[in-house]
Formats: sequence, C-alpha cells, structure tokens
Amino acid sequence: MVRVEMSGRALRAAALVILLGALGPVAAAQGWEWQRPRFHGHDLRAGGLSDQLGLMAGQDGALLVSRDGGRSWTPVRGPSRQDLWGACPASPDAAYAVGSEGAIWKSSDAGETFRPLRSGTTAGLYGISCVHPRVCWAVGQACTVLRTFDGGRSWSEQDCPVGQNLRAVEFVSVDAGFAVGEGGVVIRTDNGGRNWGRMTNNSYYTLNGLDVVDPSFVVAVGNDGCIVRSEDGLAFRRAEDSGTVRRLWDVAMRDRLSGVAVGDQGTLLTTEDGGQIWTLRESGVSSDLRAVWCADETRLLAAGDKGVVLVSDDGGASWALSTDPPADYARSVSFADADVGFAVGDQGAIWGTADGGGAWLALQSPTQARLYCVAALDPLRVRAAGASEFGGGRIVASDDGGQSWSVPIDEAPQAFYGLDFPDGQHGWAVGFAGAVWSTADGGQSWQALPSPTPEWLRAVDFRDALAGLAVGDSGTLLETADGGQSWTIRDSHTLETLHAVVYAGDDHAWAVGEAGTLLASEDGGQSWQKRILPGEPDLLAVCFPEPSAGFAAGEDGWIFATRDGGLSWQAQEVPSTRKVAALAFVDPLTGWAAGAGGSILATRSGGCAGLDPCDGIDGDCDGELDEDFAPASCGAGSAERPTECADGQERCADFVPGTEMCDGLDNDGDGLVDEEVTHCASGQVCVCGICADPCAGGACAQQGRVCKQGWCVPACCGVSCLPGQSCSDGACVDLCQLEPPACNPGEVCRLGQCVPDDCFGSLACPPGERCQASGSGLAGHCQPDPCSDVDCPDGEYCRRGHCEPPACGACRFWELCSHGACLSSLCPDLSCLVGQVCLDDRCARDPCDARACPPGTLCQDGNCRPDPCLDLVCPEGSSCEQGFCVVPPDQRDGGGGGDAGFDGGGGDDGGLTDAGDGEDGGSDRPEPTVGTPVGCGCAGGMPGQPGWLLLVGLALGALSPLRRVSRAWPQSLQGSRRGSRSLRRRRCCRP
Repeated sequence: MVRVEMSGRALRAAALVILLGALGPVAAAQGWEWQRPRFHGHDLRAGGLSDQLGLMAGQDGALLVSRDGGRSWTPVRGPSRQDLWGACPASPDAAYAVGSEGAIWKSSDAGETFRPLRSGTTAGLYGISCVHPRVCWAVGQACTVLRTFDGGRSWSEQDCPVGQNLRAVEFVSVDAGFAVGEGGVVIRTDNGGRNWGRMTNNSYYTLNGLDVVDPSFVVAVGNDGCIVRSEDGLAFRRAEDSGTVRRLWDVAMRDRLSGVAVGDQGTLLTTEDGGQIWTLRESGVSSDLRAVWCADETRLLAAGDKGVVLVSDDGGASWALSTDPPADYARSVSFADADVGFAVGDQGAIWGTADGGGAWLALQSPTQARLYCVAALDPLRVRAAGASEFGGGRIVASDDGGQSWSVPIDEAPQAFYGLDFPDGQHGWAVGFAGAVWSTADGGQSWQALPSPTPEWLRAVDFRDALAGLAVGDSGTLLETADGGQSWTIRDSHTLETLHAVVYAGDDHAWAVGEAGTLLASEDGGQSWQKRILPGEPDLLAVCFPEPSAGFAAGEDGWIFATRDGGLSWQAQEVPSTRKVAALAFVDPLTGWAAGAGGSILATRSGGCAGLDPCDGIDGDCDGELDEDFAPASCGAGSAERPTECADGQERCADFVPGTEMCDGLDNDGDGLVDEEVTHCASGQVCVCGICADPCAGGACAQQGRVCKQGWCVPACCGVSCLPGQSCSDGACVDLCQLEPPACNPGEVCRLGQCVPDDCFGSLACPPGERCQASGSGLAGHCQPDPCSDVDCPDGEYCRRGHCEPPACGACRFWELCSHGACLSSLCPDLSCLVGQVCLDDRCARDPCDARACPPGTLCQDGNCRPDPCLDLVCPEGSSCEQGFCVVPPDQRDGGGGGDAGFDGGGGDDGGLTDAGDGEDGGSDRPEPTVGTPVGCGCAGGMPGQPGWLLLVGLALGALSPLRRVSRAWPQSLQGSRRGSRSLRRRRCCRP
C-alpha cells in the first residue's frame, strides 16, 4: 500500500494529459457503483426492445434499461438479487423479467423501477413473451407454463404435454405461440395455451432459444450447434449446416430469409436463406453470448457474459463492442490520489484512469503474463509485479503514467504476489516459496532478501522503511523491524491461507484470509487475536484509510466496513457477487474495489448509500436494516396486498382466501367480485355490495335507490369521484364549485383545495412544449412536444414524433381495440353488473373503482398513470383511446351488419350473467385447435357488430363519465396490421 503525498499540481496535470487527456468530472456517487466494465459486469442472459424501451437482464438481478431504442443503457436496481433468465419489454412503458425461484418482476414506468409479482410457483422461469402490456406467458422448469391477462396481477398455470424444462417461449398473437426446451422438445398452441401440442422434431439436443416469424415459420437453436426450423409450424427439421458445434443460446430472424444466432465463446452466425446454411462471423469477444435482438431494420444488439454488449449496423455482418472489453481478472488496484489510479490483472492487463475511475483506459503492457499487484507511487510513477511467461517473477515500471514501461526484473526465480511502497523510494515484493525482494531507489533495481519460510507469501505491508509485515499460506505471518533483513515468524492462531495484511496506525495491524479469517494486532504485529465477521466468506483484501475506518472484502462480492477501529463490522451493499480481490482508499469515503471479470467498483461515501432499501444490509450505515423499504401492491381484488420485506428480499405476501360475500370485495382472491353469492334472496343479484331487487317498470320502491341496468341500486353505485369531489344523486361535484376557498395569488381552487397554478390551469406552455404528467406522476408540467415540428399527411396523426394512421380499422365485431391492437375476447358477449368490467373473459370488479386520479392522469390497472391522450390530435373520423387514435367500431373494416349467429349472451334478463361470473355460455365462436395456425393475416373477415352491443357499451361508459378506462381486457390478437408491426418490433423489426 502506497502512502505518499501529492507531488504537485504539475505532476497531476502531466498525468492527466499523458494518460487520458481532458475528461469531465465524475459525479458524486453513493454506495458502491460499477466503473468497469461500463454499464456493469454481470452476465447478461436476455434482452429485447419494444419501440424505444429496451431491457437487458441477467446475473444477480442485473437490469439494464434503454429509453432511446438501445443507443444508451442505464443500470437499474431490482427488488432482489435473484438471477434473471428472461426479459421482455411489452410496450413503451411496461417491461417484465423472470428468473430463479419463480421470480417475475415488472416495471410500469419505462424501467424506472421494478417490483416483484406473485407468480404462484417456485420453479425457475427461463423465458417470457408478451404480445400486449397485459398479456404474457412465462415458461421454465418441469414444463411450467404461466399466463397473465391482467398485466401480471395474477398468473394461471397451463397444462403442458411434456415434462422437460422449457428454455424459451414466443407468441406472435394471443392465440399462437411456441416453446422449446430440453431434449429438443417443441410445443405449440393455437388457442392461447389452453391446449399445447408437441411438434415433430428429429433433434434430441436441448433447444435454448427461438424466433417465430409467423405461425408457420419458426427457427430454434440449441446445444451442439443445433438449429431446427419449420416452414409449416408443425414439422421441425435440423438445418443442414450451422457452421459450429458450440452451444447456441438465441436467434433473431429479421424475415423469412435473414437472421442471426449467438452462442458460447462469442459465436455469431448469420443466415440469408431462411436458416438452412449459416455463416460464422467474427464477434471480437470470447464471452458466451446469450441474447440477440433487433433495434431496427439493420441494427442488431447481442449481450452475454461479463456484461458484453455488441452492436451491428449492417444486419449482423460485422459487430462492434459497445462496452469495455471483457477481462478475466483485475487483481490489484492502487491510486496515487483521488484522480489518478491504476489496476492490473490477468494476461498482463493494465488499466489507468485520470478522473477517479469515470473512465478506465487499457494501457500497453510489457507482458502477457499475470500481474498480481500494482503500486502508484505518484501520478506518473507506477510499479507492478507478477509472473513471467515461464512461471518466474517479473516487475515492471513506468515513469510516465503508464504510457511506456521498463522491466527492472524480467525473470526472477519465483513469481511475485504482493508489492508495497511505504514511500516513494523504499519497496518490497513477496511471492512464491517465501520469496522476498526489496528496492531503495523507487523500484529501478531490486535485491533478494533472506526469508524464514518456504510457504507462499501473498501480501506485504510496511509502516515505514523499517517495520513491515508479510502473510501467506498455512497461516504464515512474518514481522520485521529492520527493513526485511531479518524476519520473525509470528503465531497467527490459524492454518488458513492469509491473503492480505495492513497497518492501521502505529500499533494496530490487520490480516485477513480464507474462511472468514480476520486477525488484529495491537502491538505492531508481534501478537495477533482472532476477530469475528458476519458469515465466513474467504477474505482477499483489507484496507484501513485511517485507524478507525477499515474495509475487508473477498468472495461473492462481500465488502465489510468498520467505523470503530474494528470493534464491529457491517456488510455493505455491493452491486455484484464477483470476487473482490483488492481494495484501495485515498480517504475513508473515497475508494475502489477490483476483482473477477475485470470488475472495478467505486464509492464516494465509504460504501454508504443514501437509502436503505430491502436487501438485508445496512446500506446507509445508520445501524438499522431496510428501514427505507417502500411496499408496493401485488395481487388482485381483495387479494391485493402490499409487498413485504423478508430475508432481504421484496416479496408478495401469501394470501389466505376468505368466503365470498356480497360486499363489493373479492373475498376469496380469485379476481372476481361477489360471484357465487348464496345469501341473496331469490330474484335478487349481488351488485355494488348489496343484494339488489329488479326494477319494477323502470322504477324502484326503496327510498334512495335508482334503476340502473334493470336493478335497484344506490344512485352513486358505479360512480367514483376524485378527492375534493362528492357524489350526489349519481353525479360528482367539485367542492370548489360549492364552497370555493379564498386562494392566494398564483393559486387556483381544484378539487376543493388551493393548489399552485400550472399548465392545467391558466399557465400556458411555450411553443414546442405541451402540458402533460411528468415521469414521477405529478401533473401540470410543460415538457417538449415531439410532434411540434411534425407535419402529417391527411388521415394520419403524430404519435411520439412519428406519423401513423388511426389503429384498429380492421377489428372484427368480437374484437376490442386495446393499446392500438385488435384483441378478441368473449367480453362483447357479456354484460357485467354496475361497478364491474370484463377481465379475462369474466366479469370482475373494476380495478379502477374508487381510485381517484389527479388532473393529467387516469386510472389504468388500478393505478394513476399519465394520460396518454393529452394533446393528441386525432384525424377526423377517429378518437383517442389509451394513447392511440382509433377508428370507431361502426367504421372498421371488419364491421357491418348481422349477428353472425352469435347469441350475444342476452336473454329475458337484459343480458346480465349469473351474478357477474361470466359463465353464461353465450358464445358459439369456434375455438382454434393445435395445428391450425391463426393470427395476423390468417383469419377471414366476419360480419359486423350487433347494434345492441354498442348500446350496452355506451350505457356502461356513461356510468363513469369522469374517467377514461379500458373496459375490456385482451384474449386474442388477430389481424390488425398495426398490431402485427408493433409485435415484431419487440423481437426483431419486421415490416
């Protein structure tokens, strides 16, 4: 460890210019954060894009989010450290990730935050596919297949015809999907997973990834270079020549001809003939590549182990690394001051930084052998030691900030493992078989010294030019008081290998080693006592920037800190489980950690974070655990409950179902409200939490009841008002209109309260901006309008800066338009009770019932979201729904007259179902079967929507005039041209 003062502004400036040039300052950070590799060094297992939202996921709960179509990426913290194996952005706002122990995480705010969902299984989940923000499938161990139709609030397990682990899944519609897995298994569904059938396949190799161009053209890849393809969606045949025997992990087909596959050891393959013949491409990396996907028609991205991210702008012919080059190991790190530092590692790797680690530059190295240790004497003078190519020892030196190197020792008899300079001139190196060498001229020349041990010496530290310590195998601990001319063996009270030693003041010293060994000395190293750390990880590094503040680190990314001179130690939150081999601090707050995978982490706060979320660690160093945990909601209906923090992980708590009562609640937690209620009298139905009588001639005898949809209910049944409003006689009234308060200048009365005026009031936005809700959910902010300078042709409108035609013009009468896609459902055949909506083909409680939202937002999925229809100007003949301009139902291509033989679920009771449970059996629509492809372009037109369905929809909509809420949820994606384009963008952009 080097302890020298700065050698002046001139040296620092010279090092900055020589090493990296002028670089910007590093922003202050809290806790430990990644510096190298860029983004982070976690193994990445999955990735994808939907419009501008990109998501990568992997080891230790790693998440990378892009909001600009994959051009830049930002690390995001997840709710736990579970490994993630699948990722799927489902819309510009919604994204999902799945992983070990049934983990399913979701973001509803474009990747800003992720929360756990309750999957109902502990099976590991390997893949996820979404065809809609609310409609997804996840697959995993033991042929686990899960489906959600409500945005992940609930998941149902589907029957699977095989028993193998499923590695990947992809749906091209809410009907048609495929999954692949171990033993070459391929299964298919044409009815949303109600039935799965096993497809013929002449390969027994495990299949790890697939891409479904359409229900009849599928390509899957797997072990031993296996690639299978189908041109009819039924029979799969192995490709003639894949060009490799390495394991393949993923494939992305741009169309029926061109595609890319990735695999182990940087394998990259391309095809231009539909997957029959593949060409091996140069990736430039040796890391396993696990995922590949399209950003647009020509740009592809691939991700893999060690945080590797590759990009191709020519359809996969050539690739460039968009992160730092991967490295095997960073074994030592040393800083001359808070700005200039160096790290060394395997294969002669040397990195330097001149901005505190904001950027690390790979420097030219004089060796290809492993470097174990480095010491920065000042910003220009650097010394490093390690092995030679022939197994001996080597010491290298630079006097110009790492730009050029000399080799003072080219081939010593033993490799060097430890190096220390207590000042700018005196230094020591220790290594194999007890080797000890010293220098008195700043490392220009070295001399071998006598050693009392044949054990490997792993580290050395000197307090000054005379007093020093060395540690090594079998608990070896040496002490010298004459500059290493003679050494005394001290009793370490252990046989564990000791990896690091450091002085912490004049009399105190510390040593660490395997199995959690932590030793302390209070007499300058003459006697040692064992201390206790939480857990027993192997410890590889120790550093005390001052006597009271110290750090120890080692296996699995553990970093421990003490602030009382070692009396107590606390684990710190570290964004990695990679081994930490070295520590360097310039003061108690500013430090670096280096280790496996070439990783370098940094802290500007002594490892303390600003908040203490749910992780089982005292992240903010205040002596309390997880006190800043903010619960989120999970589950549906009355089963909705806050997440809990248990064992350092955010989880969805178990739910104990109750007995269903007529009280407006989902008592048994099945997503339905007041279904199968038995205590209402004959002729009554349970609605709005009461047993309601039918209307007699359109009137109600009970006082305070009104006739709605044929039943006598309270006037405010089904009406939800905002805070500051009151429901009176079935209408919401703003309290500002009844008793307006006296507001101060610059304030307006809104919903009964005086609030600052904003762009929803009298404040207008400047040209080029528009009034909308911010990312934090606060309304009334002026933000740049991406459509301000866009001039669209007649019949189109501007959305997110692009001109588009109105959506859903091809929806058939049984289909509903949701998020711009035609989604078929049994819901048009159902007529739900007041306060209910059709969810997943069943009448259930409206999740937005009694949820009031502020201006600029609306209720979606039971939460207040920014209103996507604000300032969206739709062309004539269309209206805004969920942020899309859509064609009215009576003007759609699939419209027309007639009832097509559907009974509509109606009857003498006015079309109401059995207490709203949706089991009216009212539709005779044919169900698709396995082996009968359906989806985009495969279904013929149908006669139009019955007029009574439209009237029922209008009547239900009138019950809640203050909210724009989707009244139906998806069941099957059919022939919308726009829906097809959006779906393919999520995987690999295809026209």
